[in-house]
Amino acid sequence: MPAPDVLELLRRTDPARELQPASADVRDRLRQAILAEHVPAPSRRTPRRSTRLVLVAAAVALFLSAGAWGVFSALDSPETVRSDFEDVTKTIPLPPGATWKDPNLDENGLYGQRAGLMHALYQAECAWWRYWDEGDAAQKAEALAGFRQVRTLMPLHPDGTSEDVGGYDDSSLRFIDQMIAEAARGDGTNVRQFLLANC
Repeated sequence: MPAPDVLELLRRTDPARELQPASADVRDRLRQAILAEHVPAPSRRTPRRSTRLVLVAAAVALFLSAGAWGVFSALDSPETVRSDFEDVTKTIPLPPGATWKDPNLDENGLYGQRAGLMHALYQAECAWWRYWDEGDAAQKAEALAGFRQVRTLMPLHPDGTSEDVGGYDDSSLRFIDQMIAEAARGDGTNVRQFLLANC
């Protein structure tokens, strides 16, 4: 599906699109009020305190840019993500008939450290839940066993670390465990909602 045109989305959702333009009289009074506003002239003298603030701001900017470079240098390129994806898909089971799809990556993008693994786990989740939803009793049992194996490969995102570290937060893993328990009882409500929203 093509990406929506952002300007067209803004035009369609602009709350002022149906407002009538202001009359010439209203526009003229607004212009006169703006022109009549007194604006004090800037001081030509730069106080010493301002100079110190500028130096401190420059030092902070330099420090932050060095930190930002450290963050960006820890991110992966699309080539690295594809290579990692190819490696991890050899260790993650899929249900019968399911195949891996190459990750759809922005060639100019930077990706988190586990992006290849996360793409593969996402595809495996969808494949196993779809297999469970469409299967008979034997396939549902096979799907649960396969999904439980995939679940053991899902890393917990460490608290307090950057989002780029990758992994699942604790609440997501608890929800996945709840879905497994419900599916084991034959309740596919959350499975179907997951498929509808994510796959």
